[in-house]
Amino acid sequence: SMVILLFISALFTGIYLNHQKALDQELKGRAQALFNSIIITRKWNALHGGVFVEKTPGMVSNPYLQNPDITASNGKTYTKKNPALMTREISEIADKEGAFQFHITSLRPLNPGNAPDTFERQALLSFTQGKSETILKEKNGNATYYRYMAPLFVEESCLSCHAAQGYRIGDVRGGISIRFNIEKME
Repeated sequence: SMVILLFISALFTGIYLNHQKALDQELKGRAQALFNSIIITRKWNALHGGVFVEKTPGMVSNPYLQNPDITASNGKTYTKKNPALMTREISEIADKEGAFQFHITSLRPLNPGNAPDTFERQALLSFTQGKSETILKEKNGNATYYRYMAPLFVEESCLSCHAAQGYRIGDVRGGISIRFNIEKME
């Protein structure tokens, strides 16, 4: 009977470990898909040199851009949304919806609001050493969060705003971190 008990214990341990591995792969795949969606959206914005939207009451122009506003011949004012500002605004919507959060950050941010937290700072330092992604499961109160971060590399379209910081094409400019609640999955 001891042999049967050991066999059953080993069987359930194997099932548990296999399930945990599948769950980890699912979480990582979800985070990578979110990251890639953000990258593609940013690239579209950058390829157009930023996107102008009608400036509505209460909307603040990006203080980190030179001449962010234009006035059309009909008298309406439009303000430029560059990839960084667009990323922040989309993240705010996703956070309000309770879906996920993401944060664009750098070791040398132009906007102090993009400063990294501890996890992001460690990830950014690892990216400068060649690491391609960082993952962390973190407890915050009663919730467990999955955190994923990957680097952003300098491309030609980045230099219009970031050339003065001394970046060259291919440098790690910063990164985007993804965060979502995994309490139900855990």
